[in-house]
Amino acid sequence: MSIRVAMAAALVALLGGGCHLVFPYQDRSPDAGASADLGRQDARVDLFAPADRGKAKDRGKAKDRGKKVDKAQPLDAGKPKDILPPDLGTGPCAGKIDGATCDDGKACTKGDKCQAGKCVGTQFPCSDGLTCTADVCDGKGGCTSTIDANHCLSADKKTCIKKGTSRANCEMCKGSGTWSKEYPCVQTYAGTTQGYKDGSLKSAQFNHPEGITVSSKGVIYVADMNNHVIRQITGGYVGTYAGTGKPGGDDTTNDLLAASFKWPEDVVVHGGIGVGFVADTSNSNVRRIQGKKVTTLGYTGKYQLKSPAGLALRTGASYNYSVHVADKSGHNIYVFGCNQNWATCAFSRVAGSDAKGLKNGAALSASFNSPRGLAVDSAASKLYIADWGNHAIRQLKATTVSTVAGDGIAGKADGAASKARFNQPEDIVVDSKGVIYVADAGNHAIRKIENGKVSTVMGAKAPGSLDGHFGTANFNYPAGIAISAAGVLYVADRNNHKIRVVYLSKPSP
Repeated sequence: MSIRVAMAAALVALLGGGCHLVFPYQDRSPDAGASADLGRQDARVDLFAPADRGKAKDRGKAKDRGKKVDKAQPLDAGKPKDILPPDLGTGPCAGKIDGATCDDGKACTKGDKCQAGKCVGTQFPCSDGLTCTADVCDGKGGCTSTIDANHCLSADKKTCIKKGTSRANCEMCKGSGTWSKEYPCVQTYAGTTQGYKDGSLKSAQFNHPEGITVSSKGVIYVADMNNHVIRQITGGYVGTYAGTGKPGGDDTTNDLLAASFKWPEDVVVHGGIGVGFVADTSNSNVRRIQGKKVTTLGYTGKYQLKSPAGLALRTGASYNYSVHVADKSGHNIYVFGCNQNWATCAFSRVAGSDAKGLKNGAALSASFNSPRGLAVDSAASKLYIADWGNHAIRQLKATTVSTVAGDGIAGKADGAASKARFNQPEDIVVDSKGVIYVADAGNHAIRKIENGKVSTVMGAKAPGSLDGHFGTANFNYPAGIAISAAGVLYVADRNNHKIRVVYLSKPSP
């Protein structure tokens, strides 16, 4: 057996035992090439290498053959750029995969996500559709709106409201979206639509309320003319105080609701003696209410009431039982002067000459034109008269009649009292400081006379029923006016069939 055959047999035996041998190979292959390097003593042969490993192109350059090989290194390991992770984008999406949350830096986009290495957001509109606001994207998918200096927004945020405009709760637009409570202002106090219904302030109904008064205890009484009754408002409730609701002239001794009236136009009360009086216009008389009794004031003599329309009580010490009456059809002013028990009343004329006209001077020579509302000052020294047909405010002091305001021509003009104009003034009231307030019915306004000047407190030119401030709020033929101890005006807004309240200043809590 040759040495080569013996070595091969030994190798097979070793391989069968699982060994992997690398050893010097000294015997030359019969077809070995000319290279002298193959016969070197330190050359090693890997018997598991591929059969063609010995080819020069696979074995590399001769100068590299002696280097050690790291078998853990990837076969394609090369330059450093070849081993970096693939590019995942730049900017907000650097290092992020598609679908990752990002911020594209734009305020008017939302839902920003990485897409193909770029941050992409969805554009959204930023506008509330209002011309009075500046809209800016907030960067969070929404808008912030700034209201300009000349507007506010309506309660539903859908309408621009001009600066100076008011709303029913006495708030006025101050601009830049700011609302502030401002006075004076008008609000609806009681009444809804025309009708006859007792109930809460917001559900009750009136039918052409004409006269109104407020007692010292704050109870409001209304001459509800076309319902032929006297209504009472207290504790947030409107009720019928006296009358059946049908026209008539019946007195009663024990049930106010059994009495009847016929188109009553005014009512006054005297809290000190617990009595009230009604100008029962179409019955041509004055009725007295006391306790549960309604009686008709009797009178004798040469004077005859025709259409009593306005009443006033003297509150001075010597006038506690005097009831002044404006007779609109007779163009005169009368008085019932009664004793303490109201057992007898002396009826007399205190101003007027039966003639229709506008004449000042001695009381019984003066003339009026359908006088309506009456008021007495706090000193009980002056009686003020709303001279309806003369469009003027007149005054009776002692035995002399004079004109306080108005030039006798219908119109609406503020300013000096002698040059101011009214239009069918229906009623009048005087506060504790001597300021006169007028229900200027034909002008649908409340006017004021103070320090010789006339001004408009409340009421737009056109009739209406809007609550709010001067220039916004309006009335529809305000026929009666009264003032409370707190200085709040109550108005019988006749053609709106409502009772309105005028807050001259911020009400006390």
